[in-house]
Amino acid sequence: DNTISSGINAEYGEMEGVEGVNLSERVRQLEADNKDLRALKARCMEIAVTQFQRGDHVMFYYDESKCNYLVANVCATEYQYFLHPDNLGALGLSLEGPSRKPWAIGVIKDKEFCQARKQNNRFKVPEGRKFYRVYAQQRPSTSSTSTSTAATGEENS
Repeated sequence: DNTISSGINAEYGEMEGVEGVNLSERVRQLEADNKDLRALKARCMEIAVTQFQRGDHVMFYYDESKCNYLVANVCATEYQYFLHPDNLGALGLSLEGPSRKPWAIGVIKDKEFCQARKQNNRFKVPEGRKFYRVYAQQRPSTSSTSTSTAATGEENS
């Protein structure tokens, strides 16, 4: 970064002071702005990994044993969070076929506390097990092209 600033100052040093332009000060300001934007982007991209709430950015992954998408959770003793089957389309997901993606990033809109009433249930959890069903939406895009592929688990062919 200092090399760039030095190079710019050396090349355009004669412009400093002309029409009130202080190039080295402007470069410092742009570098500070860039640092602030990077920090903001990092905060916007945080992914919750436990104790999920409305508005959290989460990663959904397809669990072969459950035949459903679950929220990636680092706490093994916490409840499981399943993506509601009626909500798959909102994230461009499918449970079957070649369109099934391994993972997706989404934002939790709502969650329902549930308890399995039958032994054979769509979430393949034991009877009596408590869990959450979540509704999600796609996260706001920070870039129109680069995040769409990165946020859905699709691989380029």
